[in-house]
Amino acid sequence: MYLFINPLGSTCYHTEQNILKLGDSLNEKINFNFVPLMNFKTINDVMCRMNIPLNNVDIRNRLSENIYHSSIDFKAASFQGKKKGRNFLLNVQQLVVNDQKDYNFETIKLAAQKSGLDWDIFEQDRHSKLAIEAFKQDQELATEMNVTEHPTIVVYDCSANNNSAYSFSGCESLDEIKKVLLSQRQQNSSGTSIMKRKYFIMS
Repeated sequence: MYLFINPLGSTCYHTEQNILKLGDSLNEKINFNFVPLMNFKTINDVMCRMNIPLNNVDIRNRLSENIYHSSIDFKAASFQGKKKGRNFLLNVQQLVVNDQKDYNFETIKLAAQKSGLDWDIFEQDRHSKLAIEAFKQDQELATEMNVTEHPTIVVYDCSANNNSAYSFSGCESLDEIKKVLLSQRQQNSSGTSIMKRKYFIMS
């Protein structure tokens, strides 16, 4: 399972928390990856959610810069382990979304400390070409999967007879996510498929 996110977004933050609870609620093991996504549409979506005029260039540039750098920092933190990277992401979002802190050096360092990162290594990695390349690969993955907005969930269901793959967006609550997953699994078992608004079956 892949969850394409805005690393600083409140909606994505709550969706991530529900994804982490999903395995326990379904009583099965789920492998999941959080993937930062940034493009022209996602920046527009963020501005619309914040009721910011789309022609406000200063705020657009600031948002783009913060989302880009938070994505790179997430990739750098993940170099020290997938779990530490995920914890770093959640700690950053908690500080930004819940505590209303700006995304700046102090916030980054506090999130790194909370996540148990080696600061010296992290500081080097977040300025490395390797982190930038990892971010670019994530954007290429999104393009391959036809993902253009966040949060979007892409599922590879190996339990289905046809090893199906599908994606959906617009589901924020745990109950909504479970409903779509279970519904799609039932459709796969019966040999049929479904199409819903903001619910796209991948070929």
